[in-house]
Amino acid sequence: MGTAYDESLTARFNRLSFWGRNSLRSAALAETLSGMVREGTQKRPWLYPFFMAYMVCLTTPLPVPGGSTVLLALTGLYAAIPILPGAKALRSSFAAAVRPPVLMENYMGFIRPSVDRPQADSVRGIALGWRVTCRGAADMWQSTRIAFAALRAA
Repeated sequence: MGTAYDESLTARFNRLSFWGRNSLRSAALAETLSGMVREGTQKRPWLYPFFMAYMVCLTTPLPVPGGSTVLLALTGLYAAIPILPGAKALRSSFAAAVRPPVLMENYMGFIRPSVDRPQADSVRGIALGWRVTCRGAADMWQSTRIAFAALRAA
């Protein structure tokens, strides 16, 4: 795995600011979660209401301060307990999604040279957020179609 291509992508990832690196990680985790909800609905359509409730609570501002953060922390805790069903798949998906070479390949179009620092790069945050929103909406729409198709078939 330690190819020169991966190393050059990792070096470019390290040129990003702290906020830029975390923006890419957050985008990758959000897209992984919405993809896992879509895949979970394909496997178990009867869990669709729970998947949607999870995504709604995760993406909408809750009246409780830090509510979404707590939900994400609980998701991470769930993934950390190996005896729970699906925890290993969740953990491996998260680990694969946040590897620097993978992040750089997936989000290269959202990285540009920094205006302030000549040796650094920056992330186009609004464009990245729009892509994550569109991907999440597409995954949720696909989940809805799958669940309703299974409901009609039953």
